[in-house]
Amino acid sequence: MARRAVLAIERAHYRRFLVSVGAGMVVLGAMMWIPAVNHSFVGAPDRQMMTMAFKIRAEQVAADDPALLIDIDDSTIVGTLPASGPPRAPLATAPRGVVAKVLDYILHAPPGQGAKVVIVDVDFATPTPGDEAGAAELHKVLAEWAQTPSAPPLLLGRQSFPASAITSDQTPKLLLPATDYDDVVDPAPNIYWVIVKMLSDENSVIREFRPYECDVRPDGKMAPVFSAPLMAYAFMVQGKIPNGAPVSQWTKTADADCAGPPHPPIQYGEFINYHLELGEGENENRVWPDMPANWPGASVCGPNADRAVFRRLSAGDVAAAGPDADHGLLCQRLVVVGGTNQAANDFEQTPFNDMSGPVILINAARGLEMSDGGLKRVPLWLQLTTLIVMSALITVGFWAARKLREHYEGLRSRHRERPLIVRLRLLPFNPVLLSYVFAFTAYAAGVGLLIVSLNLGYWGYLSAPAFASAVVGSVQEFSNDED
Repeated sequence: MARRAVLAIERAHYRRFLVSVGAGMVVLGAMMWIPAVNHSFVGAPDRQMMTMAFKIRAEQVAADDPALLIDIDDSTIVGTLPASGPPRAPLATAPRGVVAKVLDYILHAPPGQGAKVVIVDVDFATPTPGDEAGAAELHKVLAEWAQTPSAPPLLLGRQSFPASAITSDQTPKLLLPATDYDDVVDPAPNIYWVIVKMLSDENSVIREFRPYECDVRPDGKMAPVFSAPLMAYAFMVQGKIPNGAPVSQWTKTADADCAGPPHPPIQYGEFINYHLELGEGENENRVWPDMPANWPGASVCGPNADRAVFRRLSAGDVAAAGPDADHGLLCQRLVVVGGTNQAANDFEQTPFNDMSGPVILINAARGLEMSDGGLKRVPLWLQLTTLIVMSALITVGFWAARKLREHYEGLRSRHRERPLIVRLRLLPFNPVLLSYVFAFTAYAAGVGLLIVSLNLGYWGYLSAPAFASAVVGSVQEFSNDED
């Protein structure tokens, strides 16, 4: 009896199930092997689901390295302006003298109590007329940094430009303009040029970072310039990047890629594992959770060390305090020096909200550390299995919806003349209401699965293939109704 029932159901719904699975597989394959499809409207359902997962797991705490933002904020900019006289624009959105004082403070941390790695989110090739004294002070601090073996790795942001914008060369080359600090940085064993470029989707939401660029340096040689998050992660794990880590593909192929003919920059990069939320205007009065008890830095920094997963200091306050100020917040942290001031307007859309560039860098670097070298794609066999199960559930759902619709119509016809209170009791059987409940439950289950996979360092395509299966199933359902 049971076997005949199963065979009867299979004969009635076998074709629908296969067509739904086929549609889901087509979408899944396109998203996996054609990046442009994934970044188009087709991938929008999965991006929205990932956005919801990021928001739910915001301020995630893991036993990795905490972060500190030394913020060139509005008060820092105001502090560099003259106290009297007519108003004027600031010399720069990142005054070189302030940056020099901040780096001097970091450099003079007690042994073993300093930062783990430092990123300066400032384009050092940008001219700063009128700030010659600050530039000279910064040059001096960088020279001292280069000569201090105990100083942490220092990653300096640098902006490249298309060759056609500077010269008559029309090839797709990127040129690095010369800076006033090349003579110090290029030979330094602990200072590195990096890029801080991010990549967005069709809605201008920042979701990836560019892993490297093939740039022509001032000496005429073309070489890869790696991204700040990738370089910071490598130093945070002391170079022990797992062989199977997603970012290892970039480190292994960069030299060979840049040795070949010039080509346009990489358009699709590495996912940012968002986990810390700090939107525009949320700098003040924010309380952050503490690092877990097994944080490795606890044994180095001592019992009185600050354990917050994230801290922010005003660069103006750090510069005013001087190099002898307390260094307790630096110990074993990823330190980013950058600006949230309105003059620079360095804010981008993220899955959370409008977020400043330095905080995006913190999310990208710490996200790599939390996922052991980047979010890994869920294995193909598991994605196919999930798709088949979901297609089966969708097919069963349409069958159940048909039965419920027939049952609901029967109940309505029998109770049409009954009092309103009696008819209201039929609402739980309303197929429209049940469809919404089913859809919400499926969405919540999908977000839950994604949160679990993100915490394990994996991501996959779930919404778009399932949506394709559901649409094809709906078309078949309506076709059957018309027949």
